[in-house]
Amino acid sequence: MSVPVRRGEVLAIVGANGSGKSTLAKLLAGLYTPTHGVVTWDEVDLTTADPEQVWSRLAMLPQDIARWQVTARENITLGQGHGDDQAAVLAAAKASGADGVIARLPDGLDTNLAPSQWGGRDLSGGQWQRLAGARALYRDHAPLLICDEPTSALDPRTEEAVYDRIRALSAGRTVVLITHRLGSTRAADRIIVLDGGHLLEEGTHESILENEEGEYAAMWRAQARTYSDQPQV
Repeated sequence: MSVPVRRGEVLAIVGANGSGKSTLAKLLAGLYTPTHGVVTWDEVDLTTADPEQVWSRLAMLPQDIARWQVTARENITLGQGHGDDQAAVLAAAKASGADGVIARLPDGLDTNLAPSQWGGRDLSGGQWQRLAGARALYRDHAPLLICDEPTSALDPRTEEAVYDRIRALSAGRTVVLITHRLGSTRAADRIIVLDGGHLLEEGTHESILENEEGEYAAMWRAQARTYSDQPQV
């Protein structure tokens, strides 16, 4: 398939499990090298680019988050200096819903996050995801933001706040959003639907829904049924 990602657009990628969404995200980020074809940034083949230069230009919130056994502050600012800008660190934490997590830690941002038997404080899966979200949002200078199921372990209120922050950050940057939650795709400039590594459908939310027999419309109806008291036909 050939998928251009345009500068400044919000591109949503949807599809069933195993359709290739996360693989495509990692290809775009230069974390995977394609066995066939090529991935380019501004006509530069990523396999010929300096990886450090590529990674400095993107912020990524992956589906499988890293749980770094360092302080909460270092978890947010990892790879971006010492985190001396307290206001920026706290703003990123608030945007991802991690501010409440930090407020309950004994030493706040300077709490060591590690299993309790090692003298640290461990977090739940949802709390770790909020910290990972803060890490991605803290890198607000990166022109590309890739979010792979960024709210899978979050409660509805925090999920809404994270998507609000992603929409705010989309001004002047490119956002690639991978999600199963189709309500978040409505604000995307373009949606692509993958199936088995192939491009199945492409367009805006409204234009793809016009194909009532399509995969996107079927997924949309299936999710709508979970929020409706009336059966859908």
